[in-house]
Amino acid sequence: MTRHDIRWIALPAAIATVLASCATTPPARIPDTTESRIATSQPAATPDADPGTIAASLTERFADDPKFGSAGVEDGELFLYWYGSEPQIVHDIAGDVPVVVRDAPLEPGSLRDAATTLVETEPDVTSAGPAHDFTGLTITVDPRADAEDLAASLGTRLDIPVQATTDSVVPFDGD
Repeated sequence: MTRHDIRWIALPAAIATVLASCATTPPARIPDTTESRIATSQPAATPDADPGTIAASLTERFADDPKFGSAGVEDGELFLYWYGSEPQIVHDIAGDVPVVVRDAPLEPGSLRDAATTLVETEPDVTSAGPAHDFTGLTITVDPRADAEDLAASLGTRLDIPVQATTDSVVPFDGD
C-alpha cells in the first residue's frame, strides 16, 4: 500500500469525522451487532435531529459494507448512495428524517477495491477512487503519462468507466 491510496481507503472514516465535528450533537454510537438487533436497540432520530449527524452515523455503520457508497447532506437533505435495495436499518437510524436514496449503478466496494489495486499496480496512477456518483473510477495520473490513453486502456481492461486527470506535480524520482 502506498501513501497515495491511503486517502481513498480512509475516505469513509474521514467523512464521518468531518461530519461529526460539524454537527451540533455527537453522532449516535451504533452497536456492531446483527441488523435485527441493531434495529431494535438503535433509538430513532428525533424530528429535529441533525442530518449531518445522521449521515455520520450511517457512514460509520456501513463504511465496510460493499453496497454502501456514501452518505451526506445536500441542500439540507440527507442522502445515501447505495447499491441495490438499502436495508431497513438505514431508515431506523434516520428516524423521522427523510433519506433520499440514490442508486449506485456499480457496487461501491468493488470500485474501492479496483481503485486500491490500480494505485498499487499501475506506476502512472497516483491516486484513484470511485466517481462521486459511483458510475466508475476517477484516477489521477502522473503528468508524464498520457491520461486519456491510460484511462481508456484501464476502462477496457476493468470493464468500467475510468475518468483521468493529470497530477499537477511531477514526482521527484531522486535523480
